[in-house]
Amino acid sequence: ENNDETQIQQLINDWTSALCAKDIDRMMVNYADDVIVFDVKPPFQIKGVTEWRRTWEQCLPYFPESFQVETRDMNINVSGDTAFVHWVSWFTGMPK
Repeated sequence: ENNDETQIQQLINDWTSALCAKDIDRMMVNYADDVIVFDVKPPFQIKGVTEWRRTWEQCLPYFPESFQVETRDMNINVSGDTAFVHWVSWFTGMPK
């Protein structure tokens, strides 16, 4: 694992920690203003950090007080100034 991969892994860990703390400010800190996010629910494509933040502001009240995120099969590919990361994640500690 090279330094770029380590830094990317740390960004993901920091974001996940912020999510579990429901800290939207920390969740948004590394997004570009013109970010485009593809989500699992309509409208599926979210444009801009303001809209991405609004999505989480609307969503997080439905999360339980305490939960965790588990991940597996993370694959980080870095080439120059571009990186591509994919993994599987799921929530634990959620009520059934």
